[in-house]
Amino acid sequence: MPRTMRWPQCVRPRPGQRRDTVKDSACSTSIDRQHIRSAQVGEESGPLARQGASHFILFSILKDLTGGAKVETALSIAQLLVLVITAIYVATQMRLLAHQVVAMNEQVKAMNTATQVGIDMERRRKALEFISRFNSTEMIELRGYAVQKMRTDPFAHEVVNYLNFFEELSLAVLNDLADEQVCRPFFQQIVIHTMNGCEDTLKGNPTNYRFARELRTRWQQPSNLMPSLSPHEV
Repeated sequence: MPRTMRWPQCVRPRPGQRRDTVKDSACSTSIDRQHIRSAQVGEESGPLARQGASHFILFSILKDLTGGAKVETALSIAQLLVLVITAIYVATQMRLLAHQVVAMNEQVKAMNTATQVGIDMERRRKALEFISRFNSTEMIELRGYAVQKMRTDPFAHEVVNYLNFFEELSLAVLNDLADEQVCRPFFQQIVIHTMNGCEDTLKGNPTNYRFARELRTRWQQPSNLMPSLSPHEV
């Protein structure tokens, strides 16, 4: 007895529908479902599979929205939408990158400012250290002996140590290691008077106390520096 052929679920005709017009539309719906399931499974396979799944789902949605338009038209619309979405994504990433660059520049500027502040504080600390040393008990005693022997015995131990202090001070100021705005109001007249007092002795050796001589010449000229500290404030 011949077996009755059963139509597959995807091509089973509906009441009042011709069998020859059922297969394409019904099977395409079944195939779409199968592809969607495959796409869902492909999400676990990696970025490329997920991208393909996303494109196919987008194509299926466009196909429904266009009412069954031609495949080429749906693909063109899908590609256009993909390009638009990609352009929006790239623009967003570029804007985010620009904000990150601005933030990094602000951080670098803040770090440079903090570094400069630290350098200025160190220079001021060095200048105050010179003033403190000059006013110490040891220096006051040394100063008394040096002033007495500077003309009678310019190479005495006390005179050499006293002039070495001004050489060290001058080296720090000329190399911007000590704040000149702090040092000059306090030491200007002392350096000029001391170096002028021993000039006759140093003429035979111009390399002796070269930095102290240079600082004396510099401080003999008018200055545009605004003194930030006077000797009376120390």
